[in-house]
Amino acid sequence: MAKFLKILTGICTILLVTAGLWLSRNYSSSLSYDELSEYAFETLILPDGMQVNYKVEGNLNGPTLVFVHGGGDSIGDWDVWVPALEAQYRIVRFDLPGHGLTAPLPEEDYGPIRFSVFIKDVIDVLEINDFAIAGHSFGGDSVVRYVLEYPNDPTAMILVASGGFRPSVDRISETEKDVLSMAGTWWGEVLFTYIGARSDMRDGVESYFYDASFNAEAYTDKIWSLQRYSPNRGVTLKLLTYSIDNTPYVTDLDRITIPSLILWGDKDTIAWPEFADRFQRELPNSTLRMYEGIGHMLMMENRDQSVEDLLQFLNTSIIN
Repeated sequence: MAKFLKILTGICTILLVTAGLWLSRNYSSSLSYDELSEYAFETLILPDGMQVNYKVEGNLNGPTLVFVHGGGDSIGDWDVWVPALEAQYRIVRFDLPGHGLTAPLPEEDYGPIRFSVFIKDVIDVLEINDFAIAGHSFGGDSVVRYVLEYPNDPTAMILVASGGFRPSVDRISETEKDVLSMAGTWWGEVLFTYIGARSDMRDGVESYFYDASFNAEAYTDKIWSLQRYSPNRGVTLKLLTYSIDNTPYVTDLDRITIPSLILWGDKDTIAWPEFADRFQRELPNSTLRMYEGIGHMLMMENRDQSVEDLLQFLNTSIIN
């Protein structure tokens, strides 16, 4: 018996040491606000006390553009468009709740309906009038719901690879279903939130781009850093699981009559290209630009053409 216990103790020790080494190599440490100060801009306090990281730049006397980033991302997603816009337009950007350096939501209601309320709050506090609003991916879903609720607020809408619809069940892979199921457990939440390396993040980022030669290292660095911001750890996972379980498709799009521009990549595997066609069919005053050989992050992958199409749209829309 003593010999058996000795062997068992040895095995347990080896397993614990192995687990400790694995965790030390794969545990991703949290970062503080000070450590992420390069991503901090101005701080806005909403009526409910939420602190919002935001930025206003460009021609402060020009027409206003409001940009809303996608899920898991931040203000910086729009950096590539700013140089072409800043001479003519006043550009307003902000991090969504639990994203970038904006505070998380106390009720953890990370869905586009709640985010549309947040967008309204920010616009009201900043006293923004006569503006066009653009949203990418999950941010686009939130923008659509905001415009549906307040159709007279913006003068134009831009949807970039927008959410709002979902693929049919048969279009979701078994791996994706397994991941979503795991994410809904307490141990899955811990695993996805705290375990992983930058290389894992880089592998995930690859699915956002179609062009394998695109250098996404800087984009990966930004996401890898900001998703480890201590107050916001795990928000992206909560957003994904909450939205799937609690968010209906967008409907009644024919009520949005302002000029709308739809930008999409035909190789997008995150927001399916057929959703672009559906938005165009259901938005009565819309224009669609579909880009060949472009993925989900079309602002980066197809910067020059996409911003040129945006400028052409803005110059002929009613915001001027």
